[in-house]
Formats: sequence, C-alpha cells, structure tokens
Amino acid sequence: MLAKLLKYDVKRNVKVLGLYILLTVAVAVLMRIVSMQDGSFFSVIQSVLMIVLSVLLFGLVLIPILLAWAYLIRYMFQDEGYLTNTLPVKTSTIFTSTWLTGMLSLFVSLCVLAFCLWIGLYHGSLQALIDTFLNELGVAFDFESPILFLILTFFVFYLEMAFVMNAGYTGIVIGYSSEKNSFLKSILIGIGIYFLWNLILTGILLVYGLIDPQVYSMMFDDRLNDLESIKMQITFVKNVFVLGIGAYLIINLFQFWMDQKVLKRGVELK
Repeated sequence: MLAKLLKYDVKRNVKVLGLYILLTVAVAVLMRIVSMQDGSFFSVIQSVLMIVLSVLLFGLVLIPILLAWAYLIRYMFQDEGYLTNTLPVKTSTIFTSTWLTGMLSLFVSLCVLAFCLWIGLYHGSLQALIDTFLNELGVAFDFESPILFLILTFFVFYLEMAFVMNAGYTGIVIGYSSEKNSFLKSILIGIGIYFLWNLILTGILLVYGLIDPQVYSMMFDDRLNDLESIKMQITFVKNVFVLGIGAYLIINLFQFWMDQKVLKRGVELK
C-alpha cells in the first residue's frame, strides 16, 4: 500500500514541481547560450537572465519544502484529510509516503539546482570554481579532492534543507494535534525545534574543536608553517562535513520517528 500511496504522491508533486524544473533548466540553457555571444546587448540580456535564474534557483530550494508542508496539512489535517483518513491504511503509512515524497522532491530539486549552476554559470575547471568559493570564505587553500568536496557539500546542504523540512513537519504534526490556533502553533513549534537543534549542533561543534588537538593547534599555534596549517585546515573541513552529514541524518530520522509517535495518538481534523 505504501508503494501505491508513494506513486500517487510523487505524481501529485510532479504536476507542480516538474513544470518549475523545466522552466529553470530552460532559463539556465538560454543563459549559457547568451553568455557565448559578444556585444553589449547580450551582456544586458545575460544580466537579466542572471537575476531570473537566481530567483528560480532559490525557488528550487524553497518550493519543495513549502509543498511538503502544504500537502501534509491539506491531505492529513484539513478538508482532504477526511478522505485520506478513510483509506484502509494506517496513518503512519500515509505520513511515511508524504515524508518520502518530500525528501525525494527536495533531492531531485537540489540535483537540478546543481545541474543548472553547471549549465548556466560554470566556466573553467572544477578546481577554479572551488578556489573561488573558498576565497570568498577567506580560506584560500587547494582542496586535494574537488569532486569529494562537491559531493560532501551537496549532501550536507541537502540534509540541512531536509532538516528544515522535517522541523516544519514536526511543528505541523504537534501543532495540528491541538484544537485551537493550530497553524500558529505549528509555525512556532517548528521554528523552536529548528533553533533548538541548531544550538545542540553548535555545541557539538564547539566541543569537537576543544577536544581535537589539531583544531587547537591550527588556530593558536604560531609555530606551524603554512603547509602544516593548510593540511590541518583540509582535515578540519572534511571532518566537519562528515560530522554534519552524520548529525543531520540522525536528526532527520529522529524527527521522523517522533512524528510517527505523535500521530499514533490520532489525527485532529480541521
């Protein structure tokens, strides 16, 4: 039954998100074509397309999350919930389908975002792109594996955005279990959960920095030469990325488990 529900939910999302993705890819391709042309006219067109593409790329992050929240409210707690909850299937299965659809939609959207960045904005080698990114952060060193860096960056960002989505899920599940001010409560609870977990993650990162002697040496030991400092920076960045992936993965699964526990108490239809 889960497979059937998931198939239906994915088709529902494709109707909205699919058109948006096609539009974004089309603008990215058009920008790539225009960027290959010379002249002031094409420069103006390229600038306009850059603004449009930036907005569309931001939407690739925001829209899947908003859709996930909207569909959860509509199909589990509001008008459509009367139909959904009469299906011969457990509430936990319905929520699992909604959750998987949201996670999958977000993953696909971010893959499209990365593809559009490559199509519309990418010039030169991968290493040059990464060097530009690192220089913006004030960390100018040669990352020894550009592909690994990009993969880690993608998954950290994906899991972080999934964390935002799951915080909203939990806010909705808890907020809509009350009879009054459900929408407002869901927003406040979701924001509270988001900031609470961020405080915990910040604390973990600070503790890691204190107990790892390499981090302390990297920051305060003046006897290190540039090469030693760079190697420590590379190791630190990798460790933070791996730690981030593990932490966000655990948090997302914990949030999912907690939502299922709350839903077992029953659904309050509005």
